Amino acid sequence: MGTLQLIKGKQQEISLHEKIAQQLARLSEHNKKHCLEMIMALEAEERLLFLNAFMTAVAAFPAAAAVAAA
Repeated sequence: MGTLQLIKGKQQEISLHEKIAQQLARLSEHNKKHCLEMIMALEAEERLLFLNAFMTAVAAFPAAAAVAAA
């Protein structure tokens, strides 16, 4: 037999909701624009929930920086 080659099947991709949740969990100054762009791609009803979580995470930035500096 010659060489064997693996054929990749369809891999289950994570949903946009899961991608956003992952980005929100590790939100930083570097990825917040990308996270917001993904949120804006959602339907209006879904967008509101993620925007609230996004704003809460962004509001925590200065508090986290002040704690790290102390």
